Amino acid sequence: MIGRLDMLTVSTPSRMLSALFCVSLCSATLSARPLDRVQAWDKLAMDINNQAINLALPDGTRLRGIGRGIEADELVLEVRRSSNRRLHAKGITRIPRSEVSIVDVYLRHQSNSTRGAAIGVGAGLAAASPAAFYLGSTNQQGLGGAVIVAGAVAGWYIGHHFFDRNRTDSSHLRITVAPPQPQTP
Repeated sequence: MIGRLDMLTVSTPSRMLSALFCVSLCSATLSARPLDRVQAWDKLAMDINNQAINLALPDGTRLRGIGRGIEADELVLEVRRSSNRRLHAKGITRIPRSEVSIVDVYLRHQSNSTRGAAIGVGAGLAAASPAAFYLGSTNQQGLGGAVIVAGAVAGWYIGHHFFDRNRTDSSHLRITVAPPQPQTP
């Protein structure tokens, strides 16, 4: 049938590269979950100072901004976006401790993934070369070129995402603020 791709005509290396690319996409998506942590109020400052944070307040307002500090009973936030601008306009605002239960922190760190991407492209080209050589010898140069490009792209993707030295330090942290401990006399 014209226009139909028959699975028997697709080479085994092409199928393997497609499967490898799909697996790497799925595993990268699964590794994007935030790291959950429970933190006491007085220790929250070291995690949010000068970091991009999101808050959901009890009245349904969502705030996004830069954490500027923690005081005894308030979180100081430089609001950049607010779902309710009448209550929380742009600028410095103070959120009472009683309204803060979960803080999403988006950590800033310098990425070293460029080196990993370069290594991944080299490995992808090396892995795809035998398949491209075989396809070139069977007068299917176009498919051979596609296999080379697919190998380089898959290698870049895997290298960029999995060889980053900072991958162990998640860039999204979800902090649940621990309730205050009762004072004992």
